[in-house]
Amino acid sequence: MGDVASMLPYAKAMFELLVTNNWSFFDQGVHNYIVHKKVVPNIILHDNYSSSVFTGGCEPLADYRWNDHNEIIRADGQPYPILHQCDRYPESKRRYTARLAEKLAAGAPEASAATLSPAR
Repeated sequence: MGDVASMLPYAKAMFELLVTNNWSFFDQGVHNYIVHKKVVPNIILHDNYSSSVFTGGCEPLADYRWNDHNEIIRADGQPYPILHQCDRYPESKRRYTARLAEKLAAGAPEASAATLSPAR
């Protein structure tokens, strides 16, 4: 995540590695390579419990933090704006999809049909 000027070197490196190596199905691996090999300077890694993105697939379900509204929350108690791989555990999928269904029923603009179907 970042502004356009900061993200362009990352996007260029990602594109070049994917295209020149025909790695179109290995985007996560290429991302990890770029980040951990410091191909792009000034990348900042954030921990999973205080950033804007929660990647649930790399955390045990017991470490998920929930508030009373069935939202997964950061260490500071605020809900994450972005959830990734939180469909890996049936219980977490049930809880967050129930929350999204409530928002849809209430007509909340931030709840769309796309948010109910995890990307694969």
